[in-house]
Amino acid sequence: MPDLSHLTLAGRPRATFAFRRAGSECTGSPPFVAVGLHSATSHATYAGTPIAATDTVWLEIPASVKRDHAGVGRTVAVGRPSDRVAGLARLACDAAEAMMAAMRPGAVAAEGDRVGRGLVEAAGLGQCWNNRAACGLGLSFLPGLGEGHIMDIKPGNQRTLAAGMVFHLIPILKIEGLAAI
Repeated sequence: MPDLSHLTLAGRPRATFAFRRAGSECTGSPPFVAVGLHSATSHATYAGTPIAATDTVWLEIPASVKRDHAGVGRTVAVGRPSDRVAGLARLACDAAEAMMAAMRPGAVAAEGDRVGRGLVEAAGLGQCWNNRAACGLGLSFLPGLGEGHIMDIKPGNQRTLAAGMVFHLIPILKIEGLAAI
């Protein structure tokens, strides 16, 4: 990809512009853009590293309206993803779907984590999911948009979910030597 680095990509993610045109305001976090092996750190800052045709890119783009936040995180392939990357992406999506199905009013927070993480562990990749399953979102201010200090979906959290709670699901698989998926 001639003349494209994660520094130039971070400076112009189309999602950020689309969110701003749709009314997004100042966000509690910057857009995160990390390329290839660097993406396994997910919230890494970007640098001038060129993006190769075989790279994966981790994008996490926030939006905010009246300080109420949402975050969108995706791994994208510059070219055709390898079968391994595609399979890992499917696994992460399956984990997110299972978490959403389990996270209903009246459910215990840890259950959302258990069902998503359980799929990843069954695939033999439990060591690659080393973060909480989801963090609360809401009225956020710099330097971060997550409200994990208020409510997290993680092992051991026995708090009950209620209608109106909003979460950023993050079943991110950090695959050493490959990427964040």
